[in-house]
Amino acid sequence: MGKKSIQILNNIYMITLIIVTLLITISVHAVMFFNTDQNTDQILDNIIKNDAEISNVSIDSLPIINDISNSLHLKNTTYPVRYFYAVYNKQGNLIDININHIQNLTYSKAKSMLPKNINNLKSSNYFGVYKYKAYENNDQTVLVYLDCSINLYSIAISFFVSSLITIFIAISIIILLIINKRSNICSNIIINKDPSVFDENDSYPINIYSKSKELSKSKIKQHNKSELVISQKERMNLLIKKLLMLSNLKRKNWLQPFNQFNLSDTLLETILSFQTLEEVKQKHIELNIERGVIYNGNQIYIKELITVLMDNAIKYSEPFGTIIISLSILNDNINLSIKNTCDKLPSGDLSKLFQPFYRASCNNSKNGCNFGIGLAIAKSIVEAHSGNIYVYCEDNMIYFIVSLKSNGSD
Repeated sequence: MGKKSIQILNNIYMITLIIVTLLITISVHAVMFFNTDQNTDQILDNIIKNDAEISNVSIDSLPIINDISNSLHLKNTTYPVRYFYAVYNKQGNLIDININHIQNLTYSKAKSMLPKNINNLKSSNYFGVYKYKAYENNDQTVLVYLDCSINLYSIAISFFVSSLITIFIAISIIILLIINKRSNICSNIIINKDPSVFDENDSYPINIYSKSKELSKSKIKQHNKSELVISQKERMNLLIKKLLMLSNLKRKNWLQPFNQFNLSDTLLETILSFQTLEEVKQKHIELNIERGVIYNGNQIYIKELITVLMDNAIKYSEPFGTIIISLSILNDNINLSIKNTCDKLPSGDLSKLFQPFYRASCNNSKNGCNFGIGLAIAKSIVEAHSGNIYVYCEDNMIYFIVSLKSNGSD
């Protein structure tokens, strides 16, 4: 199942969750209203049974409040029954209104709630927050109105608060969906380092592209998500920079004056800077570095030398291959060795590897963004430090050996 299908399913799940939450909220409060209505009918029946003359009956507050009170061992909240009744004669004329069982209700207010015609009156119904029930008594019709405001208002407030919470959750989920959608768009941006994914006719390859765009299969090959797309302009700038560096290295004493620095630490720091690359995570790297090796030279260009050799070893070693870096002092010489495994070792005169624009063929190499200048720069840096660099192959490994004078160069 693709990411798009999973995203659609997630959206459906979130929307369904919102709808279900709303339905549950409505259902719960509908049940609460039904229970309250039943309790109201029971109280009205008790009043009618006692001929509309009871005063010691209490009505409970909102049922859910009672449940909470019980769970917290609190005293339930109850309110005295508030009701009034009206009496009609056989002809349907109003003959009496009794408001003795309800406070703060005037005679005129009670009369305004009574129907003008009781012939077509339902036996039971709501009038505002009052529920009435009619019954016959000695050729008279009695209407009993029960005040249900306590429970009705409680249910209304509970429903309002629950709806606000549900709406807040729904808005939060929608915001998360929008953020998630935007983050997915950002995560679709793939960076690729290998310019070979473009046709030779492409004069300006793009820096980044999105998976959401339909790209021609003839232009896009398998790519690694962690790699970087280098535009043609950047490649040209990099080429010019390397050529200028190579040209300057040919000038005598261009790197001087030299300074003393800890070569062991410089080597270790430079190698560790490669650890974030996905290619390096697939390699087995062994370090045999003698500690405290002090060298007199140009630290910036020695780091460039190590970078070139390390980069070369990473590119030309097979997947899950081995790279071994060694540093030692022997007979007043500092020996730096970087070797790596390779399925198919380069053949012929290996000294050509140090020639500008020369690129050896190797099954594991990724020459798409190479210029064939790196090893030429490495050799020039070594020679500028009055040292030597060698290359040879042995036991499916290619060796690069740098020999420098331990006291540096004058």
